[in-house]
Amino acid sequence: MSSAAFSALDLRRSTHRVTVARRTEPAASPLPSFFSLQRSIGNQGVTSLLTRRAARDPSSGDRTAVMDSRVGGLLRDELVQRQAAPAATAPSGTAVTPPAPAPTDPNACPDANEQKRKEKFRARTDMHLSNHIPSTGIGKYDTAYFPKTGKMPVIVRIHFSFKDDASAPTGMARLLRRLRGDNLSNVIWDDTQKKDYIDQFVARVHARWSAKHTMRSVKSCWDFVAVPDINVLVVPIPAAAHFAVTVHKSVGPGIDYKSAVHNEHLLNPSAQPTADFWQSDNREEPNFNSGSVATNERTRIEAAITAASASRLLFEVNSDALKPDAAAALAKLATALNAANPSAPLIPILIEGFASADGDAGHNADLARRRAQRAAKALTDAGVRQPVRATGKGPVGAPHDVNNRAATVAADRTFETTYATNRYSVSEHEFGHMLGNPDEYSNAAAATPLGGVQTRYSGLVTSAGLTVPSFGQDTSSQMSAGVDVLPEHYVTLWEALAKMTSPDLGQADWSLR
Repeated sequence: MSSAAFSALDLRRSTHRVTVARRTEPAASPLPSFFSLQRSIGNQGVTSLLTRRAARDPSSGDRTAVMDSRVGGLLRDELVQRQAAPAATAPSGTAVTPPAPAPTDPNACPDANEQKRKEKFRARTDMHLSNHIPSTGIGKYDTAYFPKTGKMPVIVRIHFSFKDDASAPTGMARLLRRLRGDNLSNVIWDDTQKKDYIDQFVARVHARWSAKHTMRSVKSCWDFVAVPDINVLVVPIPAAAHFAVTVHKSVGPGIDYKSAVHNEHLLNPSAQPTADFWQSDNREEPNFNSGSVATNERTRIEAAITAASASRLLFEVNSDALKPDAAAALAKLATALNAANPSAPLIPILIEGFASADGDAGHNADLARRRAQRAAKALTDAGVRQPVRATGKGPVGAPHDVNNRAATVAADRTFETTYATNRYSVSEHEFGHMLGNPDEYSNAAAATPLGGVQTRYSGLVTSAGLTVPSFGQDTSSQMSAGVDVLPEHYVTLWEALAKMTSPDLGQADWSLR
C-alpha cells in the first residue's frame, strides 16, 4: 500500500474509534469517510490495513475484537467535509466582505422550538447500529444515518474462504499433476479466481441493492430522506465478520443453484451466521423459470380483472361510449396492471368488442370494433405497460340482447408458452437474506423456521404500508425467481432507520416507496 493511502487513515490508539482524514469531495454529494477510503484503496486495502494496525495495537490482546470495533467505528465517522478554514484577518482599512446569509429553510416549522429541535437533529452524526439483526430474525449488518445528506450506509462484513471441488487431487497426486503441467483450475481455486469472485460479488451486490428506493419523512415540516448505500466489507478475520462464507468450486459450465445462507442466530443470537456459495453464483441466468413466472403473472392479472369487475363491460344501444361503471372498472384494473414488478413479463391484454344482432350487420361490426378500441384506449391512456390488443368480433347472439352490447377483457394465455427471458442471479438473491429478507418462492408452514420468518416479515411489510408478497409463487422479485429489488425488500432497513432516528422520527414518520 502506498504512503499516500496510509496517510489517508489516522488509526488512533483507542480500540473503539477510527478517525479518517477528511478529503475534499464535491459539495453536492459528500460521502462517508469509509467509502472514500474504500474507493481509493479498495476493500482488500482497507481490510489489510485494519488487520495490520489491529495486530500491532498493544492496548488489547484480542485482535478480533479490535477489528470488529474499528470497522464498526467507521460507520460513525462524520461525512467527509473539510472544515472551513479560519477567515484571514483583513489588512487595516480594507473592506471585509460580510458572510453570505444562511439559507432560509423552505420547510421551517411554525413552532420555533420544533424548528430548533429539527435543526439539532439535522446536525447529528452519531446515529448508528452495529451488528443489527432485523426483527424478521435473519440478517445482520452495520448501518448509520446522516440526516444532513440523507446518506444511509449499510455494511455487511463477510469473510470468504474457498473450498476446492471434491474431485481435486491432494498431496503427492496434486504435486505430480502440477509437475506434469496439468491445468487444475477447473477443480482447484487459484488466487486470481478468488480475487475475481470477491470483486464480482462486491460489485454486483452494490449495483443491485443500493439506492433502489428512498425513505422519506412524512412528519410535518421535517424534510428528511434516507437513501441506503449498501456495501460488502471483506474482512480477513472470520470472527470479525457478520457472515462466514465458504465458496465452493464450480466444475460444470452451468450455475450450481445450491447456495444457501444459514442463519444460526435464529436459535442463538450470539452465533455467527454462515453461508455456502458457489463460484457460478456471480452469473446471471437469462432464462430462469420463465414459464412459471409468466403463468403466475397472468394469474395475477386475471385476478385483478375479476376484482375490478372488468371482464365484461356493457354499452348503451348503438354507443361506444364507456358507461361510468365501465370506466371505473378499467381505471381500477389499470392501477393493478401498473403495480406489476418492473421486470414482470408483459402479458398482453386482449379486448374483444361485440354488438347485438339487431340492425345492419356492417354497422354493428364497426360498432363492436369501436367498443373494443374505446376500452383499450382507457387502459393505454392510464399508462399500462402491457400490450393492449383490441379486436371487433361483430354482432353475436339474439337481437336486442343487452349482454352482447359489450367488450370483454382477458389476459393472453398463449404468451407464457413462449416467454423465455426471465432473469435471475444467485449472488444478489442470497445477499438479500443477509439484509433480513426471506425466500418468497416457498410458502412455508408457520411452525417452521422459514414460516416464522415469513410471518414476521409480512407483519413488517404491512406496518410499512406495503403489499405482502405472494409466497409460494415464482415472480420477478429478487427474493423469488427474478432480479427486482422491490420496496418491501427495504423494510428491514426502514425498521433500522426508525430505530436510529427515534424518538424524533419513528416508524410511522418514515414512508418507504
